Amino acid sequence: AFEIVPMASPRQPKTRTRLAPEERRAQILECAARLIMSDGLDVLNMERIAEEAGVSKALVYAYFESRKGLLAQLLEADLNRIQAEQARAAQGAKSFPELVKVTTHIALTEIEQRGPLLRRLLNEPSLTGAVGLVRMRGHDANARYLARRIQREFDVTYAHALKLTEIGLGLTIAAGEMIQRGGALREEIEETTCAMIIGAVTAGAEK
Repeated sequence: AFEIVPMASPRQPKTRTRLAPEERRAQILECAARLIMSDGLDVLNMERIAEEAGVSKALVYAYFESRKGLLAQLLEADLNRIQAEQARAAQGAKSFPELVKVTTHIALTEIEQRGPLLRRLLNEPSLTGAVGLVRMRGHDANARYLARRIQREFDVTYAHALKLTEIGLGLTIAAGEMIQRGGALREEIEETTCAMIIGAVTAGAEK
């Protein structure tokens, strides 16, 4: 008897879906993010991004004039999203310890989930100028808000509150670097970091 072997189905191209311009832009950026996290930056190009997004390369260029421009917008979008989440959480916090806990949780969770993406973008030589601008803008906005909260909470001068804020942000950055190196649970690092920030700011405000 002859065995009838079914022919393998040809690989189906990704179905294109009509999206609003901002939705399409966000989709292309997220596809680029997935490729960077899985394969790194060295092999990333507009053609691969288009294939991942299921669109033509020409459409990708219609939204982003260059690979560098796409990466810069991806970095800015990711950092802006994190800062917006932290701002919403901070505004809902009723006390300084709660503020520290919610903002630190968001920062360290993002590093745990998308750390490889952020690290690669922040270290990309072609984005040096964009990285500095985005970081400075976000850092300054966060620092000003946190300093005002510390000023009101502990009745200290704004200048002193700003110094205490920088200490807290520095501890968060160090905790993020520890998470990216691996070997420790994010939950444990987060709990320790919050306790250190609250303790350092409280002690510093009493001086």
